[in-house]
Amino acid sequence: MWLQPMLQPHFTLTISASVVAWYAALVSTITGALQMANFLRDRKKVKLTLARHMAVAHDPRRAGKTFAILRVTNSGRRPLTVTGVYFYDLGNTGALLNDTSPALPHQLTEGQTLLAFLAHISDLNSTDETFRLAPSSVFMRGSTR
Repeated sequence: MWLQPMLQPHFTLTISASVVAWYAALVSTITGALQMANFLRDRKKVKLTLARHMAVAHDPRRAGKTFAILRVTNSGRRPLTVTGVYFYDLGNTGALLNDTSPALPHQLTEGQTLLAFLAHISDLNSTDETFRLAPSSVFMRGSTR
């Protein structure tokens, strides 16, 4: 029996330059979108909610009183420091809320909450609702009227 050399099958793959370009464009678009999503997630974000006509339990200083409670929550990933909470209504009156829990200034890390208590809220109507508020921008915090 004669030994014959085994023939290897010949396989050719041809890829055009336009296919490579489309693949590179797709991969770079997905990478860019992921980087933008990570950038937007990695910022300081403050969520403000206002709950009216609330009573505080297990606190003798606040027993028998009703408050509007302004909840300041860090919903971003970066820590932020709250140095003051100012409440301003449409009647051109405002108040610096010094009654907070925990005391100011306070650093809020991801998911932590600070409560500010407003005792006299005669201008707000009497329905029990919770509102979402927008924090002022960095430029508006120092402005005066």
